[in-house]
Amino acid sequence: HYPFENKEWIETKGYPADFISEAIDQTRGWFYTLHAVGVLMGKGAAYKNVICLGHILDAEGKKMSKSVGNIVDPFMLMEKYGADALRFWMYSVNQPGEPKNFDEKTVDEVVKKVFNLATNILAFYKLYENPATNVEAKAPEHVLDRWLAALLAEVTKTVTENLEQYTLLEATRAIRDFIADFSQWYIRRSRDRIKGIESTDDVERNDAIAALQTTRMALLELSKIMAPFTPFFAEYLYREVGGEMESVHLESWPRIARID
Repeated sequence: HYPFENKEWIETKGYPADFISEAIDQTRGWFYTLHAVGVLMGKGAAYKNVICLGHILDAEGKKMSKSVGNIVDPFMLMEKYGADALRFWMYSVNQPGEPKNFDEKTVDEVVKKVFNLATNILAFYKLYENPATNVEAKAPEHVLDRWLAALLAEVTKTVTENLEQYTLLEATRAIRDFIADFSQWYIRRSRDRIKGIESTDDVERNDAIAALQTTRMALLELSKIMAPFTPFFAEYLYREVGGEMESVHLESWPRIARID
């Protein structure tokens, strides 16, 4: 309602907006109108970046229609797979502006390759968690711990740089690939190390503690970089591994660690 209301906010920090997100049919509508009004009001461009979204089509690439009978009920899908799974599917299936052919099988695939794998990592950690492991990890020494820390730094850098450029596909696919490597390489090769937490041998036990601390650290940082895309799952992950803040969404964005 500028200039009748919110004048100070608009003139000091609220204009132009950092980004706007609408479907592709708004290119000559809302996108244009905002700029036109901004120019007429003497304020210039209304926003700095655009995330323009393609339409969701059926599995064969046809427009969804009730009369044709090819629509899907989003509430039913959210009940079945979760809202975060649908979000992540939309982010990771292709570029935002491209049309998305909806096939329920591909959502199920996202659940299995992203959420189920991350949940399995968490479950394995919780199985062996104890007070000695639920603390901040030291600088990694074991080659597997160093590898995971380096991989985490790489995915954090990729996600950060892409979010700063408002590119979502590359960020979410990097997260998907990291979770796969975390589960199928690090956890699989660290199982025997981690089971050493029950050993009476100090060397084996200390090695297990280091692996569990590294696992917790990676899950904690993973929850932070997933938070913009999967807010509910990220919150669950963060709380389960003992995040210190009231919510992952109150955390600072993770810094990119350097692994020598």
